[in-house]
Amino acid sequence: MYGSSSGVENKKNMKKRNIQLILFSETKMREDVYQARREIQERELKKHLDRLSEIFDVDYVDKCEIRSKRQGLEIAKKVNKGAGPVILYIPIFINPSIVAHTAKAINKPMALVGNQAKDSLSQLGFLAAAGAMDQIGVEYKRIPYDGGEEEAVRELTSWANAANAIEELNGQTSDVSEEEAWGSAQEQRIWLCGKRSSESISSTSTSSKL
Repeated sequence: MYGSSSGVENKKNMKKRNIQLILFSETKMREDVYQARREIQERELKKHLDRLSEIFDVDYVDKCEIRSKRQGLEIAKKVNKGAGPVILYIPIFINPSIVAHTAKAINKPMALVGNQAKDSLSQLGFLAAAGAMDQIGVEYKRIPYDGGEEEAVRELTSWANAANAIEELNGQTSDVSEEEAWGSAQEQRIWLCGKRSSESISSTSTSSKL
């Protein structure tokens, strides 16, 4: 009984790790579509944030929607100064080039997340954004589940915990050699971005030798 009580108390006292979230929405050029889907967007965002907040200290950056490239760059600057890895959340259909443009300016581990609500068209936006980021060589992790469901939370937790731990470790190790630092960086990229990144690292190495 005592051990169980202590375990619960320790769990309550554990400090939540940081995670940042930025939200993409319809462009300002499609205001009618944006207004029609805004309620869906808010519903899915709330579900995702509520679930994340149970596990992480969530910073919903500027609590705004990114609807233009200029907005994306402004948010990217704030994200780079913030604490924790970044979720790129796609609640409804969006302009994929804005996601890719914003992601390219972010210097932190990123995960792309959407939802599977039938009325949101999120999965279509998710795939379009992923394709646009792949095309310009942005590294990120795809979370191919609904952002409010257990499978997504499980993957996000593993990914975010690793990203936070690596960030902390990098802050403590300043006396390693250049070769060790480069090797460590490659391992970190593979771990945080998944198989796609390891394949891109391999192909990059091969092409540089040709």
